[in-house]
Amino acid sequence: MSGATARDLVVLVLVAGAFLGAGLGSRDLWNPNEPSYGRVVVEMVESGDWLVPRLNGEPFFEKPILYFWLAAVASKLMGGVSETSLRVPVLLLNTGSVLLLYLLVAAYDGRRRALVASALFATIYGVWFTARNAQMDSFVLFTTLAVVLALVRRLDHGAGGRSSWLLAGLAAGFGFAGKGPVTVIVPGLVLLVYLVVGRRPWRRLLPGLPLGVLGFLALALPWYAALYLGGRTDALHELLVRQNVERFVDAWDHQQAWYYYLKYFWLTFAPWSWLVPIVALSAWRGAAGGARDGRRLAWAWLAAPLVFFSLSESKREPYMLPVAPAVAWLAAWLLDESVAGRLRRWQAVAGTAVCGLLGAILLLAGAGALWPGTIEAPGLETALLLTGSLLAVAGAAVLVTIALRRTRRWAPAAAWAAYSLFLLFVGVYLHRVANPLKSHRPLAAELERAQPADSVLFSYFGRYRTVRGGYPYYLGRSIPDLADEERLRAAWAATARPCVLYEEDKYRDLVEGLPAAELVYESGVGSKAVHLVCRAAPAARPAAGG
Repeated sequence: MSGATARDLVVLVLVAGAFLGAGLGSRDLWNPNEPSYGRVVVEMVESGDWLVPRLNGEPFFEKPILYFWLAAVASKLMGGVSETSLRVPVLLLNTGSVLLLYLLVAAYDGRRRALVASALFATIYGVWFTARNAQMDSFVLFTTLAVVLALVRRLDHGAGGRSSWLLAGLAAGFGFAGKGPVTVIVPGLVLLVYLVVGRRPWRRLLPGLPLGVLGFLALALPWYAALYLGGRTDALHELLVRQNVERFVDAWDHQQAWYYYLKYFWLTFAPWSWLVPIVALSAWRGAAGGARDGRRLAWAWLAAPLVFFSLSESKREPYMLPVAPAVAWLAAWLLDESVAGRLRRWQAVAGTAVCGLLGAILLLAGAGALWPGTIEAPGLETALLLTGSLLAVAGAAVLVTIALRRTRRWAPAAAWAAYSLFLLFVGVYLHRVANPLKSHRPLAAELERAQPADSVLFSYFGRYRTVRGGYPYYLGRSIPDLADEERLRAAWAATARPCVLYEEDKYRDLVEGLPAAELVYESGVGSKAVHLVCRAAPAARPAAGG
């Protein structure tokens, strides 16, 4: 590694970490998943059981163990479980992904374009948001980058087979422990498509393969083996079969049409995904040698995960995250060529138009926030004023850059700066302001006051019980969930003073129709209404002789 590369990596880790992590703990844990994962970590730290993750005291095997371990370690080091400690592992994964993308692009296109790609990558909305969210999808992103980088070093740059496979195997095993089989499938598909489309000599990848398998097993196998030896075959079925195979071929939630990702591609990877069609029209021309191979790898990287995830019945926006490096790499070509003045006229015009579109959107959004009566948000007037002003100024700056002939070629850089500033503002300020609309923290405090002191609290959330962790996390205690009507009635009958928390209106007649039930509290978070129903206190007996 050269001195320049080492300096770039140091600068990137500092800048990317600061950018992605600015205001990391200012936002509370928001549904659907963050509070549940946070509660799992709390119970792991409190119980000392690091083998079986638990949510509300019940085994929780919807996700592999590694994230919970990392978050628990971070929490111990930081003095306790908090919003920040729960997000630190994901922040480190996404920051690491910035460094891996730099190394990958530099190997094909040189140091300057690698820096540009890294800068764009960190400001892709999906990358920025997941870095600040306690989720496992960043394991797929990081692992895909690490595995592909390790093996193309062998395939295209002459690295040793044993070292390449060892790194790839360890990366895949790390990912498997954090997210499961998808962390092996996605990089495998990217490499397979690249081998075919790029006509690469696949036999170069054979030396060292057994060492890669050993490296994979060394990190992937231990926890799963411990579950098997402990007789937890139900956990293995949930982790490997139900949450992966069944979710792919016969989903029970998040069912979407096959074109779902074609719609959300433009939003999840905004704004740099808007430049991809321009690059597509010149993808196979004007490049030779390593640059040509890099372009082919980027397109293989873009296509393979999108097709794979589109075939799945269950579709969610974060699943697309491993596509982000390809978007940043392709967009970096256009931005770099624009600043260097090497674009063809139609490419320059089209790229400038996209930047102008971003500027116009920012300006119009700012004007809308500032215009009286456009947005009704009682209590948030200051937030609207600041947001509108920032958006309007940022959008106007981009449009002015485009309007002046001498600065027009810097339009992509101006668009990047404006969008980066907006993301910083959202992370440091706007997310905190949105807490009352999204967080269960104030609601938990109200529930604590509303619940009778001598009562026992249960919840009845149906199939959504594992994504309603905001209540136990911010109440600071487990809330046993009554999974069906039979358990609900049994708990109500067996408990002297039961209280039941529920959200969906379809349960109203059932819960509020229980013997001596009375509604003691009703409120909501965002669009979700919450109801607390308790058994009415027995009537006081009249005093003797009264």
